[in-house]
Amino acid sequence: MRGSPQPPARLTLPVDFLRGGGDHSFRAELLGVLRHSGICVVGGVPPLPEALLQMATLLGAPQQRYPLRDAPPPDDPLGWVTDVRFRGETVGSKKPFTHRASRLRLHTARAAAPVQPRLFMMLMAEIDVAAGERDNGESQFARLDDAIARLQSELGAAAADVLLSTLSTRPISSGEPYPDEPKVEPILTRGDDRRWKFRYWETILQLAGVDPPDEAVGVALRRFDKVLNSRAVRMEVSLGKSELVLLDNDRVAHGRKSFPAWKMDAAGNRRPSRRLLYNVHVFSDLT
Repeated sequence: MRGSPQPPARLTLPVDFLRGGGDHSFRAELLGVLRHSGICVVGGVPPLPEALLQMATLLGAPQQRYPLRDAPPPDDPLGWVTDVRFRGETVGSKKPFTHRASRLRLHTARAAAPVQPRLFMMLMAEIDVAAGERDNGESQFARLDDAIARLQSELGAAAADVLLSTLSTRPISSGEPYPDEPKVEPILTRGDDRRWKFRYWETILQLAGVDPPDEAVGVALRRFDKVLNSRAVRMEVSLGKSELVLLDNDRVAHGRKSFPAWKMDAAGNRRPSRRLLYNVHVFSDLT
């Protein structure tokens, strides 16, 4: 049985990469890592949406944030980049008190487009970690190849093939209308190169076996989800400020652990936890 999953490679952004229009050797190294393992962490990226958009442009064609609207100006970063914030409930809010931000189970990145961009990029712009603390909501990742290998190890080749066949031939609604109908397709597909890829939403288990009921799909999905989220497949990665994660969205799922919604400041007062990520979808063939 395979051991722990291989952690993502870590690279450091060359100082002049963004200013110089992209160093060819670094770009080639980065894309080579993504083609090989599907995931890479790059440190030293300015924690700004402008920097993320520029990185995305050097690696492919960014998808605008709202595809059904007119294209935003190329110099408007938040027309392309999404800011994902967690600030907790504000003082005096009428919302119920929440002690923790919930865990996000592993999933592929949603993009409101009929064609799924292959490259997904997340930049940690702010993280609320004091000295000696663990990361607030450690990022989690899982490679599809590792999940399939684990299934084959646990079930045996024949039974794993039946499960993979079910997930690659039975269509499931994604629950995402674009522009007016849910996309319906198997969650697993296999390319001409025989490599598996997937689209795997957070709500996929609730949609399994619904309309029409299909118990075989439900059983297969629950087993697949259990393996994908297992310690044998799931990687936990502590991201610091200015660290960028790049994912082959066809091959790697992402999520996060739960983290405190509130913290105590030096004066003993309760304050919202602070966490800010920027992300962007990029059309790229990784070449």
